[in-house]
Amino acid sequence: MRSVAVSPSGALCAVVSSDGKLRIFPAEDDAAREPLFVHERAGLLVVRFVDERRVLLGDMRGELALLDLDRRTERFRRQLEYDPVFVLAPSPDRTRVAVAFGSSRIQIVAIESGETLQVLHGHRDSVYGLAWLDDSRMASAGKDKHLLTWNLKQPTPAPRVLYAGDHYITALAFDSQARRLALPLEEHRVGLIRVSDGEVTHRIEGHTVPVQVLAFAASGTRLISAGNDARIFVWNVTRDPETSQR
Repeated sequence: MRSVAVSPSGALCAVVSSDGKLRIFPAEDDAAREPLFVHERAGLLVVRFVDERRVLLGDMRGELALLDLDRRTERFRRQLEYDPVFVLAPSPDRTRVAVAFGSSRIQIVAIESGETLQVLHGHRDSVYGLAWLDDSRMASAGKDKHLLTWNLKQPTPAPRVLYAGDHYITALAFDSQARRLALPLEEHRVGLIRVSDGEVTHRIEGHTVPVQVLAFAASGTRLISAGNDARIFVWNVTRDPETSQR
């Protein structure tokens, strides 16, 4: 699988497989074998839901598309870069999407039209993680080992370095309740960092190889991590690092 996404209601699951096909399944039906919908396009890499009726697609050619599930057609398809799309992150208000590529740039794109609204320059290599902090602020991280935050209210946003380490930052997740970010650290640990001051409050050990996927559960007290060791961990991440456990 290249990418998996769940719709905001949790009713639908979208899967991009290595054969270049997007398949939509009912997420709540354990017995479902046949997809509700199949969309085929060469080079698909990333899928993310906008809502229950629209999904965003990114591909190897740097193209972004908005797919209408009711009409089963693409509302638009636009070439944004000539590097692969690595990450798609819709904004909380679902009006924009942040797009990261194999290049170091990030584009903020209007979901309805595909128009590029802002281009963010600050990273020095590929961007692997994006997380919206609210409707006007965002965090990004990647191969340059830097975690940056952005104020998108500025006409030309300048990044703030929240964290710099010595390890590729291959994933990023945001806990909106505790206002903290999860990211991979050195020696395959997972760290939790406060957005307010950049302090690393937790260093969680368990994986033996690089972590590629991070996601907070809705409550913010559970963190899911997965990596190249073919293991998935669910962590109880309380605000007190001494009581956090697997």
